[in-house]
Amino acid sequence: YTGWNEAYYTIEFKDVTDEGEFYYDYVCQMADMDITKGWEDGTFRPFETINRATVVTFIWRYEGRPEPKSIAKFSDMPENTAKNQDFRKAISWAAEQGITTGYSDGTFRPWDKCNRAAIVTFLWRYADKPAPKSNAKFSDKTGNTDFDKAISWAAENGITTGWADNTFRPWDQCKRLAVASFMVRLDVLLYGE
Repeated sequence: YTGWNEAYYTIEFKDVTDEGEFYYDYVCQMADMDITKGWEDGTFRPFETINRATVVTFIWRYEGRPEPKSIAKFSDMPENTAKNQDFRKAISWAAEQGITTGYSDGTFRPWDKCNRAAIVTFLWRYADKPAPKSNAKFSDKTGNTDFDKAISWAAENGITTGWADNTFRPWDQCKRLAVASFMVRLDVLLYGE
């Protein structure tokens, strides 16, 4: 792995064209690394909310598409179709790695929209749950130990900056552009620029 190519992008989306937008480089870098393909119509849809299956699939692709040892036993796994193979492998691998634990009722809820707390927690677990040096100063803590550790770690490492009003908004549904920015910033943290 040689890092992100910041000078030239081979893949461009019809709806990610303004180089002045903060997310432009992040989305293009994700595409160049073959982490996201966007849609068949040539769009990325940066302002759409992202579902749980797609988030773990991005992380799985970032890791190099490792084969899971077996298919996860969640009761609501995506159907076994060619279209869903990446989702099934990604969810299964993420469960094996402890990146996701699913819900207490035995579901993963792949098509549920993913909130900001869950996304940074997936990334924190992917990074082996490093202990944050201090608690983030956001005014809207979750009260969940793992979520709050993950949010604090993400904030102190520049993966998230939160909002200007000193909130993280953990329960807000996350947009696709935000996930791209979180993942590229994680890559910079792990591998440098």
